[in-house]
Amino acid sequence: MKSPKKGGQHVNTTCSGVRAVYAPLGIEAISYNERSQHKNKSIALKRLRAKLNTIEETKENRAKNERWKNGKTLERGNAIKVFEGEDFREIQ
Repeated sequence: MKSPKKGGQHVNTTCSGVRAVYAPLGIEAISYNERSQHKNKSIALKRLRAKLNTIEETKENRAKNERWKNGKTLERGNAIKVFEGEDFREIQ
């Protein structure tokens, strides 16, 4: 892809811009700052990885918060196991 920025004849004749797309989620990262397509590709891939990592971190944080919210508090009468008698027979 061509660069949308100023740069004269060189920008108009080269296609060194890169768009990296992660198709399953529709996420894209664009780089056209460098003159080399290889450098732009590595920059775009780094940006795409960073976006995917932030999405993964937010998913993990949401799951962690959900587990924390659903956690039961130990209260009187909220016993997990109940025993009775001198030989401690389990009731529940």
